[in-house]
Amino acid sequence: MERIVREGDLTQQIHISGNDEIGRLAASFAALVEKLREVPRSLRESVEALSEQVTRLDRAAREQNERVARQAAALQEAQVTAQEIRQTSLIAAEKAHSVLGAAQRADEVGRSGENALTQSLNELEEILSHVDAISRTMTELGESTARIAGITGVVKDLADQSNMLALNAAIEAVRSGEHGRGFAVVAREIRSLADQSIKATQRVHENLEGIRLNAARAVSITEQGSRGIAANLTRVRGSGESLRELGTIARGNAHAVREIAAAVGQQNAGIDQVFSAVRDLSSSMTDLVQLIEQSTDSVRELGSVSARIGGIVSKFRV
Repeated sequence: MERIVREGDLTQQIHISGNDEIGRLAASFAALVEKLREVPRSLRESVEALSEQVTRLDRAAREQNERVARQAAALQEAQVTAQEIRQTSLIAAEKAHSVLGAAQRADEVGRSGENALTQSLNELEEILSHVDAISRTMTELGESTARIAGITGVVKDLADQSNMLALNAAIEAVRSGEHGRGFAVVAREIRSLADQSIKATQRVHENLEGIRLNAARAVSITEQGSRGIAANLTRVRGSGESLRELGTIARGNAHAVREIAAAVGQQNAGIDQVFSAVRDLSSSMTDLVQLIEQSTDSVRELGSVSARIGGIVSKFRV
């Protein structure tokens, strides 16, 4: 019994040689030793099973830790990518708002251009109307000068006739001698007036002819100007149509850009939600990695405890 207690050698057999009190104590101790033989054996089996489970748990924990680490790294990359997409989307939103502002300014400029062009068209039409009126007036002036020239021609003919009559009267006065002297003076004055009338009508005719020629040139110039204004008016009308079409296109573009800006805004909201979700998931994954590491540490500690128990059990021989 001393060897059993000192060395933990449970293989020793206890021999019972009496039925007295010591014999009964030895029998009880022998029964206790028999029960103790089962304890190390059971503990050894449990330690072996526990060690095997610890090994499996440690392997599974390592594999799980590696997988979670890879997932955490992937989530980290996804978070970085989401941040880049978010930044790109914000830049796109800023550019969309800038384009929207430019489109609105283009629309305003187009409307101002349309108004200015409409005003120019009205002014050109008014100028064309004035030029046509001037052309008609100059034509009428030419016709009036022609009629006046005709009248001066009649006056010149009358002056020529008066001159001839005065010449004839002077001849008759010479023939009449002393009695026709006074008549000769009158005939001379009439002839002088007739000569002055002829010269005056000639000058009037020349002036009227100059006026007629100038009026004709003015009519030609005004007609050319009228045709030029009409051509410019046609071109301006065409430019007005083009400008109105551009204005319509600009307004359509502004509407489209406004829709794009709204869509980009919605996209930004969605990307923010995705970024927040990825960030939260990445944080949760980091916590999970820490928990797995703690679990791995616990499994290793359990393995150490199992090893210590195995060491204790190995001290007993059964």
